[in-house]
Amino acid sequence: MSASALTVAQIDANIALVREQISMMEDEARELSLPAVAGDEQARTLLANVRTKIQQAEADFEVLADARISALGRDHEAAEAKDADYRARQLQIARERAAAIVQLASRADGLVAEFKALISDMRGVELGIWKAAREAGQPADGAIVGRKNIDQFAIDQLLRFANGTDRFGKERPVAEWARQAWRHLLTDEAHND
Repeated sequence: MSASALTVAQIDANIALVREQISMMEDEARELSLPAVAGDEQARTLLANVRTKIQQAEADFEVLADARISALGRDHEAAEAKDADYRARQLQIARERAAAIVQLASRADGLVAEFKALISDMRGVELGIWKAAREAGQPADGAIVGRKNIDQFAIDQLLRFANGTDRFGKERPVAEWARQAWRHLLTDEAHND
C-alpha cells in the first residue's frame, strides 16, 4: 500500500507502534546509562546506538504526525467532495420534483376548472329535471335523498378526501345517489306512464 493510500487509522497504528518502540528504547537507555557513566565501554556503545535509534524513531514519529495531518486533510477533502456530490444530486432531485409539482399543480388547476364546470352542469341539469317533471305532470318528491343539490354529494366527497375523513374510500358514488333518486324516470315503466 502506498503512503498516499494510508488511512488515518493505519497511520495512528504506526504512531502507536513508534511510541511504544521509543518508550522501550528509553527504558533500555536508562538501564544502560548507569553502567556507561561507570565506564563500561560496551554499555557506552550500546547507549549511543540506542540514543541514535531513539532520534531516528522520533524523526519517524514526526514524519508520521505530518502524514496524519495530510491524511486528515485528504479525508476531509474527499468527504467534502462526496458531500458536494450528494448535495448536487439532491438539488437536481429537488429541481426535478419542483418541475413535477408545477405540472401537477397545472393539472389540478385544470381539474378544478373542469369540476366547477361539472358542478354548474349538474345544477343546470337538475333544474331541468325538476322543470320537465313538473311540466310532464309528474312533480318529483323533494324528500328523496339525491333529488336536490346532487352536486353537494360530489363536493362533499372531495372535501372528505381533502380533509382525510374519507379513510377507506368507501363513499357511495354520486352516480349511485342520482340513479337511486331518479330511478322512476330512468326505468322503462316511467316511459309507459
